[in-house]
Amino acid sequence: MSAKEDPRIRIRESLPPELRPVLDELAEDYKFYSIVHHGRAFVSYKILADLVRLGWRYCGPQHKRQGEPPQGGAG
Repeated sequence: MSAKEDPRIRIRESLPPELRPVLDELAEDYKFYSIVHHGRAFVSYKILADLVRLGWRYCGPQHKRQGEPPQGGAG
């Protein structure tokens, strides 16, 4: 699959350039926690792009660096 055919690339490129790193970080965190909580990685880039467009921004401590979920995050 070429980059132009990859829906993740098309969705990322649909965002303004200044929001693309935000999507990248959110997707990385989402993928990490989907593995922690469900044992597999699944990321809906379309949903994440909508969240970024709505104003989602990272604003908390980076628990993923220690490899542990945030308090109350189990389940």
